Amino acid sequence: MHDLLDDVKSMTDANETDIEPPLLFVVWVDDNMGYGCPNWEWNSPPKPLNCCLAEAREARSSGFPTQIWPETLTPRPDGRNYPYYGDGLD
Repeated sequence: MHDLLDDVKSMTDANETDIEPPLLFVVWVDDNMGYGCPNWEWNSPPKPLNCCLAEAREARSSGFPTQIWPETLTPRPDGRNYPYYGDGLD
C-alpha cells in the first residue's frame, strides 16, 4: 500500500536545497451574507492555512459565508484576486 508519509519524506529529501516560499491562502467573505448574488471580498491579506481556518471560523460565527482559496485563485466571476480597498478601482 502506498504511504503518503513516504511521499512527503521523499519530496522533502529531494528538495532539501530548494527553498520555496510558503503556500499562502486568503479567506473570502460574502459581503451579501448569503442573500442574493454573492459578493466575495478578501477578509485580510494572505496567510498560512492554519491562520485562515481560524479566521474563517470567526467570520462564519458572525454570519458571513466564507471560502478559503490559495492566494493566486479567486471565487469571483470577474477573476479579481486582490482586495477591493485601496486598489484604485473605487
